[in-house]
Amino acid sequence: MNHAPGQQVAIPQPPQPQQPQQPPQAWYQSGKLAALLTMVPLIALAGAGASKLIELGKTQSTVEMQSQKIAELTVEKSNVTAQNEKLLERTRSLELNLESATTRLTNAENKLGTMNSQITSDQAEITRLREQIAQNDPCLSIQKTIAAFEAQLDLHDTYRYLLMGPRRTETQAQLIDHQTSLRSCLSRRS
Repeated sequence: MNHAPGQQVAIPQPPQPQQPQQPPQAWYQSGKLAALLTMVPLIALAGAGASKLIELGKTQSTVEMQSQKIAELTVEKSNVTAQNEKLLERTRSLELNLESATTRLTNAENKLGTMNSQITSDQAEITRLREQIAQNDPCLSIQKTIAAFEAQLDLHDTYRYLLMGPRRTETQAQLIDHQTSLRSCLSRRS
């Protein structure tokens, strides 16, 4: 087997099994076309499924975030509710304290008014009794007379001429008599 350069040599090939030849009008019946036609809806379905899965994932993520936010808000609401209840309880307590204090103040004002009336009445009675004592107490009238004599005897030097000599001696004697009377009056009291 001699070959010239540049010529191709044909290599014998093993015989291949013969496939049955299909007529050209039956190409759509072949398995390839059926597989291809089956794959197109499956690919579209898979794409739609993947899109739905992405949407579902986003929705689930949003739901989880909203659930977490709802849980946080629920805790915050319960805290605010508890604080509100404490404030309402404190308000009720303060209102009761205020009502009690108002009642006590009213009672104290009533007692004060009564006491003021009693004081005024007592002061009037004290004044009346003092006047009555002054009228009825002989010792008091003696004390007033003694005070008048002492005032006459203690006159300033410029007015001494009014009370000179026998008149001065007489006033001093009356003063001594009244002081003796006052001592005896006071000794009878005790």
